[in-house]
Amino acid sequence: MSNDAQIRVALVIAAHPDDPDFRVGGTAALYTRDGWEFHYIVVTNGAKGSSDREMTRDRLIALREVEQQACADVLSVTSCTFLGGEDGELDYSREML
Repeated sequence: MSNDAQIRVALVIAAHPDDPDFRVGGTAALYTRDGWEFHYIVVTNGAKGSSDREMTRDRLIALREVEQQACADVLSVTSCTFLGGEDGELDYSREML
């Protein structure tokens, strides 16, 4: 198979919103620039990611998704899927895998 015919797809699975950007944002930008399909899966909802006492849980979840999608858009990430697991309460289990 020639380099031009190779399937070029990458998947990043991250625990929290913004983790993909801090961990592999530069790589995503380079790969998408070179024509790769790049996908994010974000496992938790990010509900515990704020010290703002005025922030409600529901507003924070929505905000974290909007922010994550905006970052993915800037990096030309093909898709960003949110699984909605409860932040800080994931169990390592067969179901999780």
